[in-house]
Amino acid sequence: NIYILNGGYRLWQKNQLPTSCELPSASGTHKLQLEEETPIYCTMEYVKEAINDPNAILIDSREERRYTGEYEPLYAQKGHIPRAINVPYQRNIASNGQLEPLHIIQENFKHLDKSREIITYCGSGINGAINFAILDELGYDVKLYVGSVSDWITYEENVLELG
Repeated sequence: NIYILNGGYRLWQKNQLPTSCELPSASGTHKLQLEEETPIYCTMEYVKEAINDPNAILIDSREERRYTGEYEPLYAQKGHIPRAINVPYQRNIASNGQLEPLHIIQENFKHLDKSREIITYCGSGINGAINFAILDELGYDVKLYVGSVSDWITYEENVLELG
């Protein structure tokens, strides 16, 4: 059983919920065997194919200024992957660090078609993972481009769009 802490570890501690420093020990001789049902991440090559697939939707999860190329503090290139739309992950996080109420999150993603595949990304995969987790929980067919813009721009033939 794996869970994401709504509000993070600091809120968990602030609310004085139980924590432990003990390392769990394995009992018995069972081997853990993980099987991935469907891939939850994708590669640059996969994203390149998705750009030409009308059934795929790319979501840039960064703030709007970075998406448009107006502001870029980290990378030599500015802008977003072609055909991507912008849904900043921050729209889904309240000021206290917890997720916004469900009706706000649903409003943020109401323009998405659940029958289409969605690929989320950001600068380095961290913020894209937030939108990925939310969309996955809402029942969308979603993948995360883990490399995101930092990977995309390492390939000379790849471009970013402005605006």
